[in-house]
Amino acid sequence: MSRCALLEIGVEDIPASYFGAILPDLEARAREGLQAARLEFGSLRCFGAPRRLAVVVTGLAERQQARRREIKGPPREAAYDAQGKPTPAALGFARAQGVAVETLETRGDDKGEYVYAVLTEAGSETRDVLGQVWTELIARLAFPKAMRWGEGRMRFVRPIRWLVALLDEEVIPLEIGGVQSGRLSLGHRTLSPGPVAVPRAGDYVETLRTANVIVDQEERLRSVDAQACELAAILAGEAYGPDNLAEQVAYMTEHPQGFIGSFGEEFLSLPMPVLVTAMRKHQWYFAVLREDQPLPHFIGFRDGGDHALDTVRRGNERALRGRLADAAFFYGQDRASTLMALLPSLERIAFAEALGSMLDKARRLRHLAERIARSAALGEDLLQAAQQAAYLCKADLATRMVIEFPSLQGTMGEHYARLSGEPEAVAVAIGEH
Repeated sequence: MSRCALLEIGVEDIPASYFGAILPDLEARAREGLQAARLEFGSLRCFGAPRRLAVVVTGLAERQQARRREIKGPPREAAYDAQGKPTPAALGFARAQGVAVETLETRGDDKGEYVYAVLTEAGSETRDVLGQVWTELIARLAFPKAMRWGEGRMRFVRPIRWLVALLDEEVIPLEIGGVQSGRLSLGHRTLSPGPVAVPRAGDYVETLRTANVIVDQEERLRSVDAQACELAAILAGEAYGPDNLAEQVAYMTEHPQGFIGSFGEEFLSLPMPVLVTAMRKHQWYFAVLREDQPLPHFIGFRDGGDHALDTVRRGNERALRGRLADAAFFYGQDRASTLMALLPSLERIAFAEALGSMLDKARRLRHLAERIARSAALGEDLLQAAQQAAYLCKADLATRMVIEFPSLQGTMGEHYARLSGEPEAVAVAIGEH
C-alpha cells in the first residue's frame, strides 16, 4: 500500500524574485533525500507561496528498500584448510559480521579469490526515517540570501514560524529552529486568519483552498493571466506585463485579486517604455494597450478578496500618480540637454577599476567602431554613424530617467538621440546596443 507525505514550511514573506531559484532546488534536494533514504515514490510536487514552501509526495513506499551489502574478507587459502574446512580466520570473520560461517561466499577477482559475507538489511518503516529526510532537506536548501533570527544558529530564507509534516493522517515528528511539526497550517492572512488543520497529506491543496490560499503557483499564475486578460478586455485593450510580470505577481500573492485603475491622460505623452517601466518596477502593474498604444489605465493585483476594492484602487492610483509625476519631471529635465552635451558627465561615472570612467569607455568604443567599420569597408557615411553611435551609446547613463530606471539604459538613449537631432541610424544603433 502506497502512502502520501507532506512537508509544509511556514515562513515570513519570501521575496517573489527568490522562487525561481528556491523551487527547483527544493524539488531536486527532496528527490535526492528520498532516494538516499531508499524510499521509493511515485510523484513529487513542490509548491511555493509568499508564506510557505511545501513538498507533496505520492505513491510513497511503506518502508525502505532492503539493502544488500557484500563485505570482503580474507583470501580463500587463509579462510579454508586443505580439507576445505573453515580456519579461525574464516570463523572470526563470520563472527565479526554476524553471519554463519556456512553462508560465506567465495569470489574471484584479478587479485585472487576471497571470501565474502553477504548481508541483507531490512528497510525501516517510512514513518521512522521520514523525519530525518525532511530535517536534512530543510538544512540543505540554498537561497539567494539567507537570514538568522532569534538567538539560534538556524539560517533560512526567512524565519520559520510553523511546520506541517504528515504521512497520510499521521504527524511525523521533527523540530527545526525550535519549531515543532504538527498538522496546523495558517490560512490567508486577511481572508482566513488563524490556524487550519490539514487532516491528511493528500488533502493539503484543497484544505488550504478552503482557507483562501491557492498553494499551487501554476494555478495562481493562470488566475493572474486570466484576470489580467478579462479586465483588459473590459477596456477593449490587451494586458501588457513584460519581464515575467504575471509570474512575479503570482509569487507575491496567495489569493490574487485583480482590479482596474486609471491615471491622468497627460502622462500618455511620456514614452511608452517609461510608462510601462514605472508601472512594472515600482507598482507591479500591467499596462493596458490598444493597437500597441497605451491607454490611461492599468491592472493591479492585491493579495485578498474584493472587499473595499475601490479603496485599494484609489490608493494604487495615488501611488502611481506620484511615480508618473516623477518620471515626467525627469523626462522634462533630460530633454533640456542633448546626448552630446551629457557626455562630459560620464567622466564622473566609473567603469571599472584601472579602466577609467564611462567617458573613457565611450572613447574606446568609438575607436573600435572606426577600426571595425574600416576593415569591413562600410563606406564613409556608415563609418561616421557607427562612430557617433559608439560614442553616444552610454551618454544616457547621465540622465535622470536612467538613474531612476536603469533597465531603460539604451532605450532612452535611442529616444533622446532622436530628440537631439541625431541621424536615425545612430538612434537605432544606440537602442540596439
